[in-house]
Amino acid sequence: GHRLVVTPSIGITMYPKDGDSSESLLMNADSAMYRAKSAGRNTHKFFSDTMRTHSLHRLDIENELRDAMHNGQFSLYYQPKVDVKSWSVVGVEALIRWNHPQRGWISPGDFIPVAEESGLIVPIGTWVLEEACRQIRAWRDTVLQDVRVSVNISSEQIYTDDLLQTVKDNLAANDIGPESLELEITESLLMRDVDSTVEVLNEFKQLGLS
Repeated sequence: GHRLVVTPSIGITMYPKDGDSSESLLMNADSAMYRAKSAGRNTHKFFSDTMRTHSLHRLDIENELRDAMHNGQFSLYYQPKVDVKSWSVVGVEALIRWNHPQRGWISPGDFIPVAEESGLIVPIGTWVLEEACRQIRAWRDTVLQDVRVSVNISSEQIYTDDLLQTVKDNLAANDIGPESLELEITESLLMRDVDSTVEVLNEFKQLGLS
C-alpha cells in the first residue's frame, strides 16, 4: 500500500586504467559510489586518482587519530565570548586542537569529519568534556571563576546511553556546578530524531545545564 521511489548512486571504474584485478576494480568502484552519494545521490561518478589519494589520506588520519588519543596530542583552546557593551568575558568556548608530532597542527576541518565517520568522535568528545571540567575547576580561584564553558556535542555523542552520566560524573569529580557548563548542539542534530532529542535535552535541563 506504499509507493517507494528508488534512485541509484553508481560508481564506475574502467579496466585497466583503474585496476588490473577484480578486487582493485571493485574497491575503486566502491570509492566512486560513495563519492556519488556525497554528491547528492541519484547520480554517477567515475573513479579518479584523487579519490584514491583522498581515501588513503582519510585512512591515515583515522589511524593517527587513534594514536593521538593515546599519546596526548590533543589540547583545548578557549575562545572568549565578550559582552560588547561592557567588554567583559561572559563565557568561553572549548575548541579542540591537534598538534601532530610530524605534521604539526592539523585543522579540525580535516580530522573532525573523519572522527565522526569512524565513531572516534565519542571518546574524543568524552575527553573534551573531562578536560573542560578540569579547566573550570582550575579557574575557580581566579577572575574567571564565574565564566561558563561551552562544549560542542556531536550527534553521535548525544545518542549514546552514557552521555548524561558522563557529564554528571565529571561535574562531581571536579566539584563544580552545572551552571558552569554549557553544551552546544547543532540544528541538524535537533531535527534528526526530535522525540529522542527532546527527551535528552529535558534530562540535561533537569540537571541544571544550559
